Amino acid sequence: MPIRRRWVGTAAVTAATAVTVALFLFPIYWIVTMAFKDFILATRIPPAWFFVPTLENFQGLFHSEGFGRPLLNSIIIAFAATAISLALGTPTAYALARFRFRLRGPAEFFILFIRMLPTFALVIPLFVLLSQVSAFGPHASVIFAHTLIGVPIVVWLLRSYFGTISPDLEHAAMLDGCSRLGALVRVTLPVAAPGIVAAGVLAFIGSWNDFVYALILGGETAKTMPVTLAGLITQIRAEWGFLAAGGTLTMAPVLVIALLVRRYFLSGLAFGSE
Repeated sequence: MPIRRRWVGTAAVTAATAVTVALFLFPIYWIVTMAFKDFILATRIPPAWFFVPTLENFQGLFHSEGFGRPLLNSIIIAFAATAISLALGTPTAYALARFRFRLRGPAEFFILFIRMLPTFALVIPLFVLLSQVSAFGPHASVIFAHTLIGVPIVVWLLRSYFGTISPDLEHAAMLDGCSRLGALVRVTLPVAAPGIVAAGVLAFIGSWNDFVYALILGGETAKTMPVTLAGLITQIRAEWGFLAAGGTLTMAPVLVIALLVRRYFLSGLAFGSE
């Protein structure tokens, strides 16, 4: 009897997991399949479950809507913002995790406060500020704004991660002749690689998916993919095939990066949440 109950419990958990996964994956399946349908099949009710795939939505997206430039803008802005966020956030997180100083608490609160502020509370002051600085072009303005998104993520995740790494490793390296900076670069950062990867992925996703900063600060010159896709919905019609193709292209880099670094990403999130 206990064996039967255990089997029933396992089957129920497996079924519930399968249903949950199916619910989460079905929207992705719907968007991807719609991207490979022609206009008639994409808007057909009831939907066509079996069809001959076509690339006309992707071709139209690049030829008719000029999607190539927004795609390049998104790649440049997301990678630049992620790199700057890691460059600024990693040493900040290390300092907050290792050193005790008077303004440590206010500094941590300020970083968290910046992350918790609504986007619309920052975008107008940023627009006014950056418009007064001629050195900042549209691309640089969006990268700067996305860095404000990424740095708090990097700091708070890596601060916890650095806290799980024993300072004895650095002390041993310094006894062998390394400076504090040398111990950080040669010992601590390699050990913290999973956390850095996880923080970089989260910062990249935040920049890649941003809409408001890119819309207001980027304008036509630095228009990104989310802004371009939003423009396909008008009062007259919605280009569902183009939207599905653009959504597929928008998801693809994030999914590929997540699959490539999934081992480090999961490890970094697990230790960074402690």
